[in-house]
Amino acid sequence: MKKARDRLLGRKLLLMGSKAFRAKKLPISLAEYIDEARARGMRIIVGEVPGACRLFQDYLKRKKCKSVVVGHAKSIRYNAGNWKTKQYAKA
Repeated sequence: MKKARDRLLGRKLLLMGSKAFRAKKLPISLAEYIDEARARGMRIIVGEVPGACRLFQDYLKRKKCKSVVVGHAKSIRYNAGNWKTKQYAKA
């Protein structure tokens, strides 16, 4: 399997996932991938629905990540780090 640094290209990392995701902790390989993106200075865009997106946000907050944008549809429901937000759809 390739290392995270061999798969990361670009300046942004989009983290989205299913609200059906019920794990309490990020898989180690995914945490390493996010950490590598942070080390490269990538901006992270994350969703805000329950499930995977909240798990991503909680991890990023624990890591004191500042370069995060929370994407949302009509209204923001969760923003763990009080990061900038961006509405991506109008109702």
